[in-house]
Amino acid sequence: MNTPALRLATESDIPSIVPLIVRAYRGNDSGWTSEGNMFEHDRINEAELLEELSIPDTAMVLAHAEDGVLVGCGLIRKIAADRAYFGLFAVNPDYQGGGIGKTVLAGVEDHAAHVFGVDAIEMTVLGPRPELVEFYGRRGYLPTGEIRELPEEVILSEVGKKLDMSMKVLQKDLRAAASVAA
Repeated sequence: MNTPALRLATESDIPSIVPLIVRAYRGNDSGWTSEGNMFEHDRINEAELLEELSIPDTAMVLAHAEDGVLVGCGLIRKIAADRAYFGLFAVNPDYQGGGIGKTVLAGVEDHAAHVFGVDAIEMTVLGPRPELVEFYGRRGYLPTGEIRELPEEVILSEVGKKLDMSMKVLQKDLRAAASVAA
């Protein structure tokens, strides 16, 4: 696949974004990124995504294939003068392994640096997902040592209740990444 086209989401995109996120996070065919066996509910619904996108200094980067199919997304939110939060990162399982995730991640990082003017991006990864920590580590996101608990409203499956469901905070210094790239 050629490099997907990136653009920012609008409210009218929500009905197509939600199924992508749900399938990537909780679908039966969501590949190595699946967390479907750990939770009792979908990752997000349309009302929740609308609420997320309505928060000031929030954007969602979308990736579309040449035929217009939505193949990836990532949310970025400015949470401090120097820092943004990255989440709701999803790639259509049918397109995983083709560089779409890297393209979306680059788009999110570019938005954080050039639109929000932040120096760092943080994200959280579930404790039982060391492969994700390794994946993001290869892209410059390093553990901060901070651990956060899942929100109380999250309903775990029987499998999830047996796992360490704390969230590890990872952070990337965009200034360091820019100086390496220069």
